[in-house]
Amino acid sequence: MTWKHSGPPITDAEIDAFERKTGERMPEGYRWFLKNITNGGCPDPLTYVPIIDGPVGEQQTEGGALFGINHPHRGLNLATLLEQLAEYGTYRGLPIGEDSGGDVFLLIREGPHEGHVRYMGQWEFQSGDTKSYLVAPSMRAFAAVLERQWRKAHRHGR
Repeated sequence: MTWKHSGPPITDAEIDAFERKTGERMPEGYRWFLKNITNGGCPDPLTYVPIIDGPVGEQQTEGGALFGINHPHRGLNLATLLEQLAEYGTYRGLPIGEDSGGDVFLLIREGPHEGHVRYMGQWEFQSGDTKSYLVAPSMRAFAAVLERQWRKAHRHGR
C-alpha cells in the first residue's frame, strides 16, 4: 500500500512523549498502526472505505487523510487537531482521520464499542452526539480494510 504525505517513522518513546504532552492515551492498536502502517498520510490512490452499518445511501466514504504524531503537515498532525478540538470538549473517541468532507474516523476508547474504528459526521462529532457507524472492529482490521480497498482502487486505476 502506498501513502502520500506520510509522516516520519515513529517510536514508542515519541508516542509516550505525545501522551504526556497532550494527556491523551494512545491505545495499543493505534500505537501498532502508527508504527507499522503509517504515521499519518493519505492512501494513494484514493481509497474508499465501507461503512458497515451506515445510514441509507451512505455505504462508503473516502479513506481520506489519517492523522499522525509529530506530522510535518499541520492538517495531518494529531496534536494540532486535538488543540483545535479543545474548544468543543465533548468529542467521543480519538479522532484518527477524516474524509474530504470533514467527517471523522474515530477510535473508540471505552464503552461497548471500545477498540472499534467508527465513522461520524463532522457536525455530530463537534456537537458531542454519540451516533457513529462501524468501519472496523479494531485497528488491525481497519488496516486490513484499507489494504483490501487500496488493492481494489489500484487495480481499477483510480
